[in-house]
Amino acid sequence: MVVNKAYRYRIYPTREQKIMFAKTFGCVRFIYNKMLSDRLDYYKKTGQQLKNTPAQYKNIRIDTITKDKDGKPVIQRVRVVE
Repeated sequence: MVVNKAYRYRIYPTREQKIMFAKTFGCVRFIYNKMLSDRLDYYKKTGQQLKNTPAQYKNIRIDTITKDKDGKPVIQRVRVVE
């Protein structure tokens, strides 16, 4: 007989952590939507599927998305989700 256990954790991030999470998920959402848009446009034009990856968007800067002075490439934050 197999017994499964589950643990439930609750985290309470600080204000700075909440801001970091919001920026990170905002960047990930932006890249996902950009990739989806590019795939749909490519399919409408050619009728074939586009094989794009987040690495192709590494030149997009965070400061253009979040108005953050950090300026790290978005791909660094997207890799965490992959």
